[in-house]
Amino acid sequence: MFEFIDRNKRLLFSYRVILQILGWILLCMGGIGFVMLITESFQAGGRITLDGDFGMLKRSWDMCISLGLISIGFAQLIQYVSGHKMGLLLRYGDKIFYLYAILAIGHEIYYDCLVATVAFIHIAFNVFL
Repeated sequence: MFEFIDRNKRLLFSYRVILQILGWILLCMGGIGFVMLITESFQAGGRITLDGDFGMLKRSWDMCISLGLISIGFAQLIQYVSGHKMGLLLRYGDKIFYLYAILAIGHEIYYDCLVATVAFIHIAFNVFL
């Protein structure tokens, strides 16, 4: 394995750089989608539209963040195998992924509560009016 690493240092370096750039782009896209979703829900009083120009970004914010973290993790793994120090994501990856899981579950509960509240109000108006 060490022979492969020594022979392909340039290839591994280019893979690492590409994975880091892709990971940071995906993390930024996921963060922007999350902020847009939360901002729209607070401004519109819980009404969230997932269609339009940024609908796909708002729908897939959690997938963008998870793929970005995995991409950066692989880049740090390549960097560690190449002989450098271990990166922060490899050292504290479990805590980062637990925090992300709590954030994603909290978002899903918040979104489900909004949907249930709107559906209940809609049913109540139809029954009583």
